[in-house]
Amino acid sequence: MKNIILLLFPLLLLIPMTSESQSFVKSERINFTDINLRDSLHVLAHIDAFIPVPGDVIIRFTGECYTSPGDWTILAANNAPKWDKNFGNVGVQSTDSTIGKSFSHSKIVKYSKSDTGIHSYYAVAQDWGYMAGSGIVSVYGTLTIEFLPYGSLYSMAHGSFAFNGDVTKIVFATQETVFASSVGKIITHMDGWGHTNVGDRIIYAVSNSSLWLPDDGNVSVEAADPTLDVNTFSHTRVYNVPFAGPYIYNALIQNSEETDGNGTVLVYGLIRSTFYSSTGPVQVESQGFSKPNVDLNDQFISLTSVSIDVPEAGDVLVELDGELISDPGMLH
Repeated sequence: MKNIILLLFPLLLLIPMTSESQSFVKSERINFTDINLRDSLHVLAHIDAFIPVPGDVIIRFTGECYTSPGDWTILAANNAPKWDKNFGNVGVQSTDSTIGKSFSHSKIVKYSKSDTGIHSYYAVAQDWGYMAGSGIVSVYGTLTIEFLPYGSLYSMAHGSFAFNGDVTKIVFATQETVFASSVGKIITHMDGWGHTNVGDRIIYAVSNSSLWLPDDGNVSVEAADPTLDVNTFSHTRVYNVPFAGPYIYNALIQNSEETDGNGTVLVYGLIRSTFYSSTGPVQVESQGFSKPNVDLNDQFISLTSVSIDVPEAGDVLVELDGELISDPGMLH
């Protein structure tokens, strides 16, 4: 059978490592197959980092989870070996333990002068709430931390949001304003999870306008059935900054195209908008792309590429997120 796929992924790369700025990135790979999450909370990854000066740390736990049907698996990034309710985790459900579900969870931690020193960061998981399955879960992903010191080279606005209600028209879940000190780029991102209704297609988007766009301008989710109505989401956009000043970004939600449900959602998420000055050491490059009607039967397809000129030793952080629609029964 021909496999038809619609791919709507933005891709970004950045180099945040230089001694002058004191910014850095650390990561830990996660590879757990058939672990039992029923008994207690599990720490899947742990990073210790020295925070040298006041600044922000972006903690992200991203990857793929194969969970048992009937279970609700909690996944979270945190600065403590635990998860918190609502904004403090994402949940994964599945109709088939052989079908992986992607996830992304973020947390921002602010550090003052008195907080400098060694700090720890965690990726955790636990079965919770719905536990009709076996409790056996496989998780593959990455725990990443990015430290950005306060100053003119970087700035960030972020906030958690919750929305419970009708989204038959575009809803502004929240709005953040970040101040850019010079020419540069702003990465705006939101992720989280929500309950939706069968028959509805729910659009999530971060945007500098009051509208979401097709292709790489949004992601969407649909509930599999009334008892499997939890889905995670992650959407990223990169904007050029032509001059110093305030820039506003919105977290948008809407029921669109498929509207056979009741058009309501319960959503928890985090939006962050991060400014990187062009005069600083960080390079940011991105490439949005759309690949409709791609046949992946027995072949490898290159989706897109981004090139950077690396001036010195450092770290490269590569992020890929978006939306994939495929034929039932196919694994990608």
